[in-house]
Amino acid sequence: MIAVVVVNYRRAPDTLECLRALESAGLPCQVVLVDNGAAAGETDPAIASYLEAHAEIVYRPIAENAGFAAACNLAIDWVLEQEGPFEAVALLNNDAVAEAGWLAAMAARLDPAARVEMIAAKMLCADGSTQVDSLGIALYRSGFAANRKRSDHPLLGPCGGAALYSVRLLREVRDVTGHVFDPDFFCYAEDTDLAIRARLLGFRAGYAEDALVRHHGSLTSGGGDSDFVMYHGLRNSLCVMQRDLPWGFVLRFWPWMLAARFGLLAKYARRRRLGLLWSVYRDYRSRRERNRACRRALEKRGVLQWSRLAPVVSPHLYEPGYVREQLRALVRPGRTDGAGTA
Repeated sequence: MIAVVVVNYRRAPDTLECLRALESAGLPCQVVLVDNGAAAGETDPAIASYLEAHAEIVYRPIAENAGFAAACNLAIDWVLEQEGPFEAVALLNNDAVAEAGWLAAMAARLDPAARVEMIAAKMLCADGSTQVDSLGIALYRSGFAANRKRSDHPLLGPCGGAALYSVRLLREVRDVTGHVFDPDFFCYAEDTDLAIRARLLGFRAGYAEDALVRHHGSLTSGGGDSDFVMYHGLRNSLCVMQRDLPWGFVLRFWPWMLAARFGLLAKYARRRRLGLLWSVYRDYRSRRERNRACRRALEKRGVLQWSRLAPVVSPHLYEPGYVREQLRALVRPGRTDGAGTA
């Protein structure tokens, strides 16, 4: 049995579209709906009506908006407390629509004997085109990660928008570092953090080409260019570097990492968002002790080794084409920036 976790935050129409599509998952599954910001008695009427007709769904409301990471943890903790029925947990964004058989396709890629226990789906844009949204996560020499756009590029792990993790992986990661997702991340880069920790613990990732999911993208957070997305994406990415990257990574790629920092300064200055960049670094520094605690847990386990990440580091500074797009934007103000959390 597989548990499928969906997190809602005031997007009932999108969440209901997501839930209805799950009815053709291709495998028996237990849906767990976590409803952020739903105080007692304040469930959206449309969602409440759907739940009445689908009593099998496990519903977990949270009075405040606890964020994506904490909401997923709530559902995952519930799964891990059950006695034996679940072998894996899938995450599916509420603004994503999974096509028939997607879950069966992902489950088929699990290979516990080979430690392949986190699976990425094929996420395309929701406009019906073949434009790739994400084929998992790629880790670059700059230390930043972003959506993998090509299936022949190294795969770090699955994007949390459509991911499958074995229960064994989730349990071991939680036992070693104290959490599956760090609730302090709130949202963004929590899937990168989990993927690196899982890699360091010896788990591997797989990609399910025929697990097709259509993704609208950043509907709840206001779009990829909003201050909210840029703040959390960059702050959390810096935390990931401090807590998860072995010293061997830093010693090899520090010039690329430094170049990326100067690039960020130029980008935020051009867009007149230096105040936002200051807030990112201020709040990142305030989380140093928490990051160090996670790092110490990995060091104590003896897994913070360059050799465990070396096979999945992309040879690029960042997403192919991204640097060129940023350079063009510097000389042509008003051009739209390329994709990516940095």
